[in-house]
Amino acid sequence: MLTMDQVSKVLDTGKPLAVTIQGAQFILSPESLKAPELVDEDAAILEFEAKKLSGEEVSALPSPSSFRLKIAGEIYELTIRVENEDGTQRDIAHFPGCMVLLPVPAGMEESAAAGMLKAYYYNEESGQWEDMGGTYDPDNKVVGFNVDHFSKYALMEFLKENVSQPEEVAFIDIAGHWAQKEIEYMAAKGYVAGVGENQFAPESKITRAEFASILARMAGLEPAAPAAERFSDVPADAWYRGAVGAAATAGLVYGKSENSFAPDEPITREQMASMLVRFMAKKGSAAAISDTDTAEMLAGFSDAGEISGWASLPVASAVRDGLMVGRDNGMFIPLGDATRAEATVVLYRVLQKLPQG
Repeated sequence: MLTMDQVSKVLDTGKPLAVTIQGAQFILSPESLKAPELVDEDAAILEFEAKKLSGEEVSALPSPSSFRLKIAGEIYELTIRVENEDGTQRDIAHFPGCMVLLPVPAGMEESAAAGMLKAYYYNEESGQWEDMGGTYDPDNKVVGFNVDHFSKYALMEFLKENVSQPEEVAFIDIAGHWAQKEIEYMAAKGYVAGVGENQFAPESKITRAEFASILARMAGLEPAAPAAERFSDVPADAWYRGAVGAAATAGLVYGKSENSFAPDEPITREQMASMLVRFMAKKGSAAAISDTDTAEMLAGFSDAGEISGWASLPVASAVRDGLMVGRDNGMFIPLGDATRAEATVVLYRVLQKLPQG
């Protein structure tokens, strides 16, 4: 607990504020200390809370969607709130420029050093655990990660070896599905998640925000909520705000206009191709394609004329590299909405194209 006078003194130093509670550490940058809630003249006290969930509370939460992920250590419910002069309190929902450090459980240092221990937060809206990434500090035995909002957080270990797959698949609605193998693999890696209890909904549409979030996770990007401010239709409290901001900053995704991202719109197949090619380029695995080769690749589709001019090159590149294929009847369906299964499969193919190691 800090008074606003104490917060002001820290701000004057130009250094970050570090607060440790129950083993979890909040590190607030000078930018964070300028949040509107803190400069409000009625604000009197800044409070931090890091509550360790009880066994009963943990049991009430869904398990990670991947059978290869297990919770490591405590689940923390992190909160920062301001108490006003009149005694009223308000939680700060959006807090850019903040880092959280969670302690690595004893005996798991090797997993953390190998990159097998990452931070996850519980998305109340989707009912799923979302990958936050994180960097291991061996000196202090903590995993640090950037946050822009507060929720339930935990470290999870990816069980890479010596884990046998359960007799039943992780998602009951993909048994026998053409994309079952790829969905299970991508879920095991923590890149995709289900939409409910043991459900993946493979034939449902995937939104632009969901696809951008997966790309950000695959690229290992840290959330960058402030970078999403350019998009007026990305709410400050949206679960995907940090991922969209990070993906946009990295050049993986663009808006539909200068200030609009259309996060809830289904992603079209040509938009997906464009994002895939940008991702491959970021990873240094994209080869140039000539106008001649582009024309040759697209000539195989009877609806090539429907492909937008800006999407011709990325669609041709995605087809040439085996990332995407047409649908039925020799058509690419560039303006068709991608399904969750399609998106997962093409992203799986992207992973297979990247250098391993």
